[in-house]
Amino acid sequence: MKYDAVVVGAGVSGLLSALVLSKEGKNVLVLEKEDYVGGNLRTYTVDGYTVDTGVHAITHVDNGPLTKLMAEYFDVIPKFTPYGNYFVRTKEKMVPFPWTALDWVNFDILPQKDRIAITSLLGSSVAFSIFNNVDTNQSIYDFLKNQDFSDRTWKFIDTLSYFMSGKSMRETPMWRLLKGARYREEVESDFIGDKIMGQIASFGKLIAYDGSYHQAYPRAGAGAITDSILLSMPKNKVEIRTGETVTEIGGVDKVDSVSTKKDSYDTELVVYSGFMSSLPSLSKNLPKDFTHQLSTLEQTTSLTLWLGLEAKLKEFDYLGSEICFGFDEGKHYWAMPTSNYNSSFAPKGKQLIGLTSILEGDPKKEEKRVLETLYGIIPSVEGRVGFKHVQTTVPEKAAITVGSQFPGSKSPIDGLYLVGTDTDVRSMGVTRASFSIISLLDALKKDGRL
Repeated sequence: MKYDAVVVGAGVSGLLSALVLSKEGKNVLVLEKEDYVGGNLRTYTVDGYTVDTGVHAITHVDNGPLTKLMAEYFDVIPKFTPYGNYFVRTKEKMVPFPWTALDWVNFDILPQKDRIAITSLLGSSVAFSIFNNVDTNQSIYDFLKNQDFSDRTWKFIDTLSYFMSGKSMRETPMWRLLKGARYREEVESDFIGDKIMGQIASFGKLIAYDGSYHQAYPRAGAGAITDSILLSMPKNKVEIRTGETVTEIGGVDKVDSVSTKKDSYDTELVVYSGFMSSLPSLSKNLPKDFTHQLSTLEQTTSLTLWLGLEAKLKEFDYLGSEICFGFDEGKHYWAMPTSNYNSSFAPKGKQLIGLTSILEGDPKKEEKRVLETLYGIIPSVEGRVGFKHVQTTVPEKAAITVGSQFPGSKSPIDGLYLVGTDTDVRSMGVTRASFSIISLLDALKKDGRL
């Protein structure tokens, strides 16, 4: 059977691709090797607790790519709750994340001399990134290496790097830090007037700014976005086949088919949303330089612990999330009390906390390190954990690193298009995936396929 389009992969980028293509009138087949859809954007129940696949914050809900796609293509839109605040927790205290220059000056978790230096550097780096192009091959460490920071400050900077890109400060580009904190916009105009206004806005953020203002969390969990995509698909326009592994994308210079272990499907349009590192094994005729480009992409694996507490603790009485950068040999993690957004996520009187950290070794040992850090900082948690659920995921299909070359939406093969978090460098998570869909739409329209 011939389809107008075949989408390979049913993660959020694949499902979004199927939605927009079907809404544009095409008959779409989606092929997914797993027995479920949604990838990391899933929510499910375990022993009376409702957990997401990883810890999530939905960014750019003010006017970002997901918001634009929902307005244009969704029939069912999930309900969101304002995200809340970001905090930094150490063994001594928990304080709001420092967004402005004044916040950094008062951020007494770090030594005073380091805070003053960071404030000055932040201002100069914002100015530098506006008046000149930041060297895309310059890491955060290379940008800061001449600073006489304390070990504590270096550790904090390294922790921020991991949360911005999934890699250390030696591998994370400086521009990722500036854009991740939205001191620079993800999409920047080439017009001089817009650049001047952007300059004013960037400096304004150093005076008054809350980096969480544009973020939200779906009331029914992160999987509600996937559910909304599925419910918005036109009837009889999209066919989703799970448990079907793609083995080949056929065609030499032009796509003509997609083969799986079960069948073969004719098509002249393929949207590939799987790992880009796997694409050369499926499309045999990719040019060597493009294959090399894909080989520069690196992945990060995360470990998420979901803990059900037998009682609600005052230490987690907030909306938002916290960054813990450990102490001594402690393990940094990102924690979020999701049952504070929806009390049904935990049994009555109990509380659900998600803790995500970069997986750097044996999962069991890493799990132990995270728990030891948590118990060391908040001793009242130990002994109150009545539920534990462990997840190991790849939160982004490619980490943003120095030297990585993201391919964008078009492949060298006519009719083969690319989407996902390893095709676009803007933002993270579902927002990054949505940016890739916007790019896909632009490319298809330019090529006369929509």
